[in-house]
This record gives sequence, C-alpha cells and structure tokens, in this order.
Amino acid sequence: MREILFRGKAIDGNWYYGVPLVFTEDYVCMTAPHTYNKEVEANTVSEFTGLTDKNGRRIFEGDICKHRSNYSGEYIISVVTYTDGQFLAMADENSGFNLSDKLEVIGNIHDNPELLNN
Repeated sequence: MREILFRGKAIDGNWYYGVPLVFTEDYVCMTAPHTYNKEVEANTVSEFTGLTDKNGRRIFEGDICKHRSNYSGEYIISVVTYTDGQFLAMADENSGFNLSDKLEVIGNIHDNPELLNN
C-alpha cells in the first residue's frame, strides 16, 4: 500500500507536506501529524505517486522529470500527471508513459516552468 501524502506551496515560498484538510477556491489547509497546520495555495497541491526517481527522490504530480529515450538516446522532458486513473509522465498531450525508477526529477511546474521550454 502506498503512502498517502500531498504537498503544497505556501505564500512564503516554502513547500509543506501532509494531508489536505480544508479546501476553498483559494487555499488549502495542509496538516502533518503533530507538527503544523499550514495554508497553501490551492493550485499547487499535488499528490505523491508512491514512487521515487533514480536518486530516491519522491515523485509528485506536477514534477518535471527527464529520462533517456530507448529509441533515440536523447533526453525526454515530461510532466507527471494523473490521467485515466493513473500517474503518467507526459512528454506532450498525446505522449505519456509509465513512471519508473529511470526518471530523474529535475523540478516542478510551479518553481521551474522554464524547464518545459527546453
């Protein structure tokens, strides 16, 4: 069974990890057991996929990843999304693949959107 965990970015720029408790259009209150209740921006809340990348880093929805193509040998940049009941690494809107430990998280869509333009 995978760990149920979410992350969200607060107005102060810090990321907080826990479980969302209160949802509004503008914010979500995240809580971690016995530590904090923190208000985070609703559009930054993302779910942990239950998997880690090749460096052992947790993979969350909205992470930007890279991996080497089996066909061309070139690096492919993708965004982790939840589609049709599963998490996929989407290279574009028509091309997705299963998450694996060959991926490397290089950022996320909130902190590093410029990575998607390369």
